[in-house]
Amino acid sequence: MHKYQLLRLRADEFRSALEKFSKEDRDVEWFLERWMPWYKKIMEKELRLPCYDYNLGVYFFSGEVTPNLLVRYVAEYKKDLGWRDLKHPLGKAANNFSTAIRDDLSDVAYIARLKKSGELPDLFPDELPPPDEEHPLAKSTEKSPRQGWLKTFLFSLR
Repeated sequence: MHKYQLLRLRADEFRSALEKFSKEDRDVEWFLERWMPWYKKIMEKELRLPCYDYNLGVYFFSGEVTPNLLVRYVAEYKKDLGWRDLKHPLGKAANNFSTAIRDDLSDVAYIARLKKSGELPDLFPDELPPPDEEHPLAKSTEKSPRQGWLKTFLFSLR
């Protein structure tokens, strides 16, 4: 399996977990709606690894944002013990997806830290991706709605 196959597998696992828990939690449903464009990009092979543009993981790995999915699905904080992994299936799927989209498993230092901690993942990329998945994507000439917001904001302050 190469890193893009692993990414698609982890995206499918995450989508399934999100769909399951979105039935019980409106915040997960809200997140799923915002995440689906990323899922489509991944499945249509419109993404190159590592992807640092993906920033939705903040909802699962930061206690500073609302909705705060971290404390419901990933970890809880105990004053005397610190952070403790909840071992929730949605938290695990979020973590596996984040590892895949950042391509952490291609980083030798990251693997060394995992080995030292004794927490190795169940799957590793063990082959090179096909050349067509490694070629840079054509840049879109179309501006996304997020592009230019800072410039617009700064000009509005004049």
